[in-house]
Amino acid sequence: MKEEIDLWRQQIDYILVKAHFRNQIKDCRSYPSADLCSDHNLVLMKSSLRFKRVKKKPVKLKWELEKLKTEVLAKRYAHETDNIATIFQRGGVNEDWDQIKSGIYKVAQKIVGRTEPKNKRKWITADIIECIENRRLYKNSTDEQGKAECRRLRNLFNREARKAKENFLEEMCREVEENIQNGRTDLVYRTANQIF
Repeated sequence: MKEEIDLWRQQIDYILVKAHFRNQIKDCRSYPSADLCSDHNLVLMKSSLRFKRVKKKPVKLKWELEKLKTEVLAKRYAHETDNIATIFQRGGVNEDWDQIKSGIYKVAQKIVGRTEPKNKRKWITADIIECIENRRLYKNSTDEQGKAECRRLRNLFNREARKAKENFLEEMCREVEENIQNGRTDLVYRTANQIF
């Protein structure tokens, strides 16, 4: 005689998929004979995932406004922008605005300039970047000598980057400790935000 547990079988194991992705599902089945220490059945699904391509946004370079804090450059910038109003020719409102806008842009480009993109990993030095560039030359080589050189350069890069990162973090920690001793909590938080 069968026990009561065997008389009732209920399907309690599911894989939920959004309706939007249902065409990516190729096969789905349960394996009741799988050796599991559970009253659940193993459910297996085969699917083909298609990931969205991530589009990189172009880097917007910011104006180097710190230069305008020096008195000489600030006066020069003010003088040049004042001259724009005398140079442009009168026309319609939109034409006047375009001339003023392009004039201010040219003056800002000439005097203020744009900031260079900063490296997110501040511990990477010029030697490490040179090592990366050298490794790129050997990366796609098919002969054994090229592969060995690529491996050597990769190991060198990893060692140098690890040392540079440790030195950078030690310096930042030393700076945080000095700021704590001096009671400058604002600098402590600013330094912590730079690290993390």
